[in-house]
Amino acid sequence: MVSGGNSERVFVAQGLVFALLFYPVSRFGFDGLIYRLGGDDQLYGEVTKVTDGDTLEVETQGRTTPVRLIGVDTPETVDPEQPIGCYGPQALDYTRQVLYEHQTDAEDRILSEGRLLRLEIPRIGDSEDAYVRTLAYVYLDTNKDGRYEHSFNEDLLELGLARTTDFSHEHRREYERMREASEERGAGLWSACPEVAAG
Repeated sequence: MVSGGNSERVFVAQGLVFALLFYPVSRFGFDGLIYRLGGDDQLYGEVTKVTDGDTLEVETQGRTTPVRLIGVDTPETVDPEQPIGCYGPQALDYTRQVLYEHQTDAEDRILSEGRLLRLEIPRIGDSEDAYVRTLAYVYLDTNKDGRYEHSFNEDLLELGLARTTDFSHEHRREYERMREASEERGAGLWSACPEVAAG
């Protein structure tokens, strides 16, 4: 290859193209990139019930839909065949507090029981789990600007209220980095539950 020649320019151009193509893969992982390219369906609804730290019911399009948050796993609190998990009640309380706050008027009449949110349901992969719950990312409108961009799934990880799941999904690498950071800080269950941190 001659310095300054056409072959050098072609080689540099090819290197740049490969770098641009592989940057998204290095950031999101191959699975994450496939999920992003596949897109998602978006639904807006109101929380009608919080079952567990990572499970709720949402009224959307005139029907109630059971929803399981993608990529996060809070300790168990409702399975009759399992003991209540360490830090499970705290995760459940947090989810109830954030997603299912009772709002009343001056006469103490209930105006709204559940929070409005946006569900993002990936088009690639399973849209339901084994219990026929819709798998979704949950987003909140924390800025009251109608954009619903705040990820509740990420909140659970950052506060140490959940572990990550091991199945593929769009945000798997990001979620794993958040979990690692929470574990390093000793947030939530990572300091309160030695058996979780050891396992």
